[in-house]
Amino acid sequence: LLLALAVHPEQDLRHGVVSSVERLASLNAEFGQDMTQKILEILRLKEPSEGVHDDLVTLLSGSLRPFLNTMGVEGAFGLLRAKSSAAKFLGGELLKQNVDPATLDLGRIAELCDHEIVSVREAGRAFLASQLQRVKSSALTVLRVVDADWEDTRQWAFEFFEQEFDDDDWTPELLVSLCDSVRKDVQRWGRRMIQLFFKEANGAFYLLRLSEHPSADLQMFATNYLEAYASDQPERIAQMEFYFTSVLSRVNKGGVAKARVFDFFSREAAKSEQAARVIGGILGRQSATIAITDRARAIATMTTILQTYPHLDLPLTLKPTEVRHGI
Repeated sequence: LLLALAVHPEQDLRHGVVSSVERLASLNAEFGQDMTQKILEILRLKEPSEGVHDDLVTLLSGSLRPFLNTMGVEGAFGLLRAKSSAAKFLGGELLKQNVDPATLDLGRIAELCDHEIVSVREAGRAFLASQLQRVKSSALTVLRVVDADWEDTRQWAFEFFEQEFDDDDWTPELLVSLCDSVRKDVQRWGRRMIQLFFKEANGAFYLLRLSEHPSADLQMFATNYLEAYASDQPERIAQMEFYFTSVLSRVNKGGVAKARVFDFFSREAAKSEQAARVIGGILGRQSATIAITDRARAIATMTTILQTYPHLDLPLTLKPTEVRHGI
């Protein structure tokens, strides 16, 4: 009866039952525990009437509050996954007050940082900050918070990792993983962090991994490393065929990146037959599909290649210029 009144569509009836529930819970712990569990079950379901869930959370936060202290991690996460916003808020409060972050899996903490309820995200971020050494040892798992749906968490993550991670913590794999995001702000931050913690010994790794990304911004960023880490290395140029093809295939986009690639091709093709063969093959396949202005540049480069290595098989035939003598 009391439970039926506590979820009644009429707000006056819901409010009227509160004092009875509180009195009985203070006299009988078994009643209090049973009522708490039943209310929690209702909170996990669709709200029966407007305002019911909010009133139930208020009831739980009052005299039934001691019975919530027995809830463990699973109970709190159960509330966080409930349909009711009020239940999710309560789950966040229980996490902050009842759960030791050291007992939580870091993946679960990262999940909290991307929750729709602000207080839950704040709890998750506080948990991460309190577990710095664990975060550093499992950085790849935790670093996904920088890609959260919520801007407040992303901005917090940018500042947290920038302040707490040093040169020894940032591996090339971690830095490149930042750029795998499809979010522009995360990509920008990732590029900044690569520049900040760049090491000469890892340059080739950055070039190859960044060249695999389909983003025009990252393809442009990768051109900064072409000369230093792909020059005089035909094998590496061949490894990056997807990258060069992707850059040259962009229609009316990436003009600066294309210009850098064409300049790089011209220099490298003149250095060795092996490089010329690879570059000629890329340009030969692209010349039939790219824009007219880019096609002219591609043909000019292939012409130079054939003049130096006339035996190479390219989709281009050099014809001798007809000489006409005046009368």
